[in-house]
Amino acid sequence: MSTFSNLPVIADADTGFGEGEMCARTVSDFFHSGAAGLHIEDQVFPKRCGHLNGKELIPTLQMVDKIKIARETSLKVSGGEFVVCARTDAKGVYGLEECIVRSKSYIDAGADMIFP
Repeated sequence: MSTFSNLPVIADADTGFGEGEMCARTVSDFFHSGAAGLHIEDQVFPKRCGHLNGKELIPTLQMVDKIKIARETSLKVSGGEFVVCARTDAKGVYGLEECIVRSKSYIDAGADMIFP
């Protein structure tokens, strides 16, 4: 009996495990491990659970850079088939309007999906 599934996996990559270079490596490693995609979030490192108070976010432009790097790496390793999902915890920290602004910025940067 096989313990593997044919279902695609979108894995939680926390903050991408660092800045741009580490986000690129994370995308590559997750893809080569068999994941169909990942989501990275805009919290500072070390991060807190998204359901807890006291979260801090990185600047929007810093996250935009991470997403651009993740998208570029997806194109290199998978021809763009690897899904890059951008997560923002802005609603709980700054409110709905900032969540929308950040989400739109992340889409413009190349995110395939948004996890608000």
